[in-house]
Amino acid sequence: MLLAVALIFMVSVDFSVCDNLLLVQSVWRHGDRTPTRTCKGDKNTEKEWMKFGGYGQLTPRGMAQHVKLGELIHKRYAKDYKFLSETYSPKEIYVRSTDLNRTLISAVSNMIGMYYNTNDTRSGEAFPESKQWPYGFVPIPIHTIDDNTDYVANPNSYCPRRTWLWEQAEKTDEMISLREETKDFIKVISKRCQEDTDLVHNMWQWRDSFYIELLYNLTIPVNDEEFVNMTYYNNIVEDRENGICKALKYILINSLTDINEYNGINFRIELGKIRGGGLLWEMIKHNDLKLYCLEEENTMNPECKWMNNLKYYAYSAHDTTVAAMLAVVGAKEEVISKNGYPEYSSAVLMELWNTTNDGICIKVFFHRNFSTEFEDITMWANGCDGYSCCPFKKFRHFSKPYYPSNDEESLCADVTSKSTYFDPDEDPLIYTTTTPAHTGSSTRSPITTSSTVIWRHGDRTPTWTCKGDPHKEDAWMRFGGYGELTPTGMEQHIGLGDLIYQKYALKEHFLSEKYNSKEIYVRSTDINRTMVSATSNMMGMYYSRNNAVAGEDYPESNVKWPPQYVPVPIHTVRNFDDYVMNPDAVCPRQNWLWSKVLQTSEYKNFKNKHQKFMDEVSNTCQESISLDDDLWKVKDAFKIEKIYNLSLIVTETQFQNILSVNNRVEDMQNGLGINDYDGINFRVEIGKIRGGTLLWDMIAHMDLKHDTTVGALLAVLNAKPKIIKAGGYPEYSSAVVIELHKNDTTSCVKFLFHRDFNSKFEDITTFVEGCENTKCCSFSKFRQLYKKFYPSSDEVKTSTDIELTIFNAVINAVERKENKKVSATKTVRTKNEF
Repeated sequence: MLLAVALIFMVSVDFSVCDNLLLVQSVWRHGDRTPTRTCKGDKNTEKEWMKFGGYGQLTPRGMAQHVKLGELIHKRYAKDYKFLSETYSPKEIYVRSTDLNRTLISAVSNMIGMYYNTNDTRSGEAFPESKQWPYGFVPIPIHTIDDNTDYVANPNSYCPRRTWLWEQAEKTDEMISLREETKDFIKVISKRCQEDTDLVHNMWQWRDSFYIELLYNLTIPVNDEEFVNMTYYNNIVEDRENGICKALKYILINSLTDINEYNGINFRIELGKIRGGGLLWEMIKHNDLKLYCLEEENTMNPECKWMNNLKYYAYSAHDTTVAAMLAVVGAKEEVISKNGYPEYSSAVLMELWNTTNDGICIKVFFHRNFSTEFEDITMWANGCDGYSCCPFKKFRHFSKPYYPSNDEESLCADVTSKSTYFDPDEDPLIYTTTTPAHTGSSTRSPITTSSTVIWRHGDRTPTWTCKGDPHKEDAWMRFGGYGELTPTGMEQHIGLGDLIYQKYALKEHFLSEKYNSKEIYVRSTDINRTMVSATSNMMGMYYSRNNAVAGEDYPESNVKWPPQYVPVPIHTVRNFDDYVMNPDAVCPRQNWLWSKVLQTSEYKNFKNKHQKFMDEVSNTCQESISLDDDLWKVKDAFKIEKIYNLSLIVTETQFQNILSVNNRVEDMQNGLGINDYDGINFRVEIGKIRGGTLLWDMIAHMDLKHDTTVGALLAVLNAKPKIIKAGGYPEYSSAVVIELHKNDTTSCVKFLFHRDFNSKFEDITTFVEGCENTKCCSFSKFRQLYKKFYPSSDEVKTSTDIELTIFNAVINAVERKENKKVSATKTVRTKNEF
């Protein structure tokens, strides 16, 4: 959901006379992890780290570090300040992570520290009553977006301007002198590492791996003095990447000075704007929106629906993120006195207050590492000298030079401007949220080489109900309110996860019996209920299997951790432009195609036939209910209320009619049962949009979707009418499985369907168009047949052109993104130390 509100001036809010905490935001570095790679001369290869999942994975130590940070945060804000509820509320908290396993699992661990409680009595409400679920563990969704375009939490997202600015910085006397000073040392390191080493581009990675190896008492290929010097020089480079050098004046060996402006470029401002400005200003805009929504006349505005209840927003990220944030806040030189980057589980917290003495003000705190408490660093923040609570208006004003505009992609494309300035008060406040045929002689059975699963979330609460329905959101608050997964839904996915484990780990020995991060990738839409469904599914697969090892797969027993729980990262992208998994993502072409459907005789006749009934529904609901936009929400609410034995405001006959009419509308929305009109083949063109991209994305990923997604995929395969005979949409925890089998010469695919939580897998291969009369469908034949649903970028024309196919712009974006990544790898220091 895209929320937008224009704030052209600072709002003035009339608060009460007491001090009130209004909003808390934090950004932290992940915990202890394994190296991301190492040099050829290092004998400690990835094999050394496979007990933790291989390169780049969070270790049990890292999990424990974030459990401790989570406990500190809960103590401060739930127990001491009584600002947060002591038990988890999805309306109060939003957690956002970069799209890497170690940051995702750090976030999970942090939430365990905050809310895991074996004395929690809310079983059946906050978590299921099941032996396959750790008692007291409340699943909390962790949201992500694509890492390459994460301009907020990833300082090393794809950005040509940052590359260009660093190329200019390399030309300064200071950097030339630093390279000259270190050239002999770099030759020594290159010899030790048995490969070319560069001060900027890869020495950080060698130093990083050596640091971790020393923590684990391993032998490294450099001596102590060389390692100290690697750290020393790396810290200098890392500060300069953030445009900071003043703190280095008194420690540099040859008395190097600050990086001066070069060719008219202020590196501190311009680099800071790109690396840390996005995060700083997203936090500031959160504060702006919170204040705006506290105005009595604004509280009911759509953009405030989510912010009204929000109390805590957390970012799980990297050392580079925390360092970049400290740099643009103005506190890094004071907080990290020895320069370089923050330690594991370090964090910056920003509090927004309304106080009697200082009015609207902020406090900033720093958590140095897993063995420290919070330090007040407010006095070092921009414009905050001498303040214990810094006037927000003043801090905001002094932070303006770092504002990267509301279009950071365009800023990143600018590789010519020496200086940029954007006034945040002249930009609207744009805030976005969700409020990867056998012909040979062999007699061996084909080997399963890949298995991809797409499922619907489990049982959930309604997302909305009509005015005439007495069962409002209060009826569902025990489950978290509207649109949340219920414990019943969690149990449904535990069951599906167990089925998947039994088939692919125990029966076919395709998956390892123990979770392996190299084998499994789970992708969800960016909605709480789908993410928690994914967590529940993984719980069904891997919880309490007796093969997980404490100290390798999860922390030792002295840490507050659900016994035998192995965390599995769940990946997401933004929902409104998730063209793979969200059939209702923002798409002008889909709207245009639907406008054409409305002109067909099939739709017009159907609407006329049921207009009297729709008038009855509108009258009962006490508001206008449209056939294509609103009926599904009415159906959805009534169906869920019926499951929970609540009284309906319609008769049973009316309810069945609602189901029947809505099922036909939903089939039409997937292009089914509509003849060509104006030269448009609706099954192909709508199918291409709603299910085609998913179909072509399913080779390598295990995907989590909604009922609309599963239905859209079945529609593209032309299997939906044969499988869901009564029309409509799949049941909770329904799933489609595509298996890729291979023998010596050919490959083929099998299709399985999981109907609901009471069923096993059904083989539906023969129901798939093009795969009739075969037990395993030729992959090459299947691929050729479904090319018509491929959203090719070559078909981009205009938004109303019949030849335009879905997601052409998206495919182009993917292609550009891939090219960008290659380019970035070649030209900039793509630091994944994070």
